[in-house]
Amino acid sequence: MKKYIILFCFMFAATCWAQTGNEKEFSKENFLSAFGAYFEDAQMNDTGLIRLQAKKIFDSIPDEKRSSIMELVLSKGYALASVSYGSKREL
Repeated sequence: MKKYIILFCFMFAATCWAQTGNEKEFSKENFLSAFGAYFEDAQMNDTGLIRLQAKKIFDSIPDEKRSSIMELVLSKGYALASVSYGSKREL
């Protein structure tokens, strides 16, 4: 009986940790301090999608550099990024 109780406690603790262990504290100020040259606003939703409002300069950046900027953003642990600039949007 003790084995079942211990097993149940381990399973319950692992489930609780899995639900809270991956939460990231998103700080708009910290994000914009790192990427403020390209983005003027950043918001994150519950699913891990980060919505970015790009500055006008973002449209004139070559595709290779824009791709490397987005790789840097996603390497910070965000699941997906949506960038809007002018009348365009990228996912």
